[in-house]
Amino acid sequence: MTLRSLGDVPAARSEFELALRLNPDDALAHYQLGRFMILQKELLEAARHLEESVRLKPDLADAYAKLGVVYKSLGKNEQAEKAFRTAVRLNPQMEKAAYGLAQLLQAEGKTAEAQKAFEQVRELKANSSALADASSLNATGVVRMNSGELDEALEKFRAALTLDPTYAAAAYNQGLVLARQGKTPEAIQSFRTAIRLRPGFVLAHYGLGLLLQLAGDPLADEQLRKAQLMKRLVPQAGDMNKTTSAEDPD
Repeated sequence: MTLRSLGDVPAARSEFELALRLNPDDALAHYQLGRFMILQKELLEAARHLEESVRLKPDLADAYAKLGVVYKSLGKNEQAEKAFRTAVRLNPQMEKAAYGLAQLLQAEGKTAEAQKAFEQVRELKANSSALADASSLNATGVVRMNSGELDEALEKFRAALTLDPTYAAAAYNQGLVLARQGKTPEAIQSFRTAIRLRPGFVLAHYGLGLLLQLAGDPLADEQLRKAQLMKRLVPQAGDMNKTTSAEDPD
């Protein structure tokens, strides 16, 4: 498939729709198209694709968070509340979902529940020091990995994930180290974890595709195609022709 210019919105949409025609049960493709529809303010279509993504993959916390935003915009407050609550249950560290829930409860006049939700948001902000420590460990791990100290790098990435189990960049970097150590099954699992935590993580999709290709998995081509499609919406992802470490937090 030849990708068109990043600014070609109709082409981007048609390519995502083609991806779903090829595999209607691709949860992450539904998620990405749902995100795309939100940007285009096609909220009913966005809801449809996001609903399908969580039906196919019920652990996509980010999809539930986006569904909450869409439902709230459509005036479907009961569904929005349920979506936000599910997102927070799946990922208790997701501040945007906790804040969205708190705002919704406040708007509905559910004062006591809103206060509790805002308290959770404050607690998440208070935990930012631990997240900063995780980011520092991840950055140190990248330095160690780039200098060839793979065991030390792996230790740093695992420590970062212990502090923040939702840190997609650390999971991705862990996958890079494991791949370089020849531990392909473990690396594949790490890339899958990174994608679960951040469904739009283009480099993780690409790394997974390369490892599946190496393992002779027939899903490899579809995974690599998906990475190329998503790069259209995330052009800052960098050069996908080389494995690149991720230093930035989600």
